[in-house]
Amino acid sequence: MHTGNIHSDTTDDALLPRALRAFLRRRLLELAGLALLGLAALLTLALASWSVTDPSLDRAVDGDIHNLLGWPGAVVADLLIVHLGLAAALPVAALVSWASRLLALRPLARLHARLLWLVPAVMATAAVLAALPTPEGWVLGTGLGGNLGTALFEAVRNLLALFMQPVIATILAVLLLLVAAVFAGMRALGINGDGVVRAAAVLGEKRQQKVAAGVGWFGHLRLWLAALPNRFRQRSRAQRAQQQQVQGMTATDDAASSDAAQTQEVPVVRRVPEPAFMHGADEDAPPVAAFAPRLRQRAEGLGGYLRHAAERLGGLLRSGRTAHTDTVPAAAPAP
Repeated sequence: MHTGNIHSDTTDDALLPRALRAFLRRRLLELAGLALLGLAALLTLALASWSVTDPSLDRAVDGDIHNLLGWPGAVVADLLIVHLGLAAALPVAALVSWASRLLALRPLARLHARLLWLVPAVMATAAVLAALPTPEGWVLGTGLGGNLGTALFEAVRNLLALFMQPVIATILAVLLLLVAAVFAGMRALGINGDGVVRAAAVLGEKRQQKVAAGVGWFGHLRLWLAALPNRFRQRSRAQRAQQQQVQGMTATDDAASSDAAQTQEVPVVRRVPEPAFMHGADEDAPPVAAFAPRLRQRAEGLGGYLRHAAERLGGLLRSGRTAHTDTVPAAAPAP
């Protein structure tokens, strides 16, 4: 029975024993780690021996090549330093980190994701370096971040300058790029906040607490910066809504003033209907037409009364004139 247990622990249904497979797996991890470490060493030699007088893809020089790796090392170093500046050292650090992990027999989980995170980490680091003042001994015409870093920093700063003062835009651009560089670098290297705090234990308890506080502050800063786009969008929406409200109120006031002006300029003329008795009796005439016959009768009666009074007055005048003629004596004849 004991022999059977030993057999079940050391073999299975696979072609190779489990112990042999584990041995080969450990050796493969070590070989991969040594390969990455050798690649990091070669890249370090190429960058350390870079010279501005060495030939490159965009510059042909007939002199001697000073790079320790010859023409290939000169070309690779020139591309990295001209376009990334001092950020060209970050890929070396990533290779060393990955190699140390493999040599410690810990596999690299999600290697493709680490490679993808390494690209924004290098770009953001170059942009942060481009924001720093250039020392006098720097031989390149661009900043410490190279051509790509300078272009990225200028783009972010000019974009933020559309919404705020240039000085504030510069400071905020540096903070954004720094947070992006640290966050992407930690993703590429496979480091999290807990790992940083645990690694800081070798520095002492007080320093570990300071490191933990710094990691917490960085986390809050990252969340605050991540919420900035939403805040800008909400502020712009509120400003647009306020502008639309003001425009609506202005349009309403303009319409009211134009209506008042039209009311004052164009007087309202009301036509008074004529009496119905001036056009003859009509069934659809207003009620005042019903009094027309009575008014006509009153007018005729008043006319008859006036004629009768005039006839009497004329008769009285004629009778008085006849009586006066009868009472006046005849005139005496002349002698």
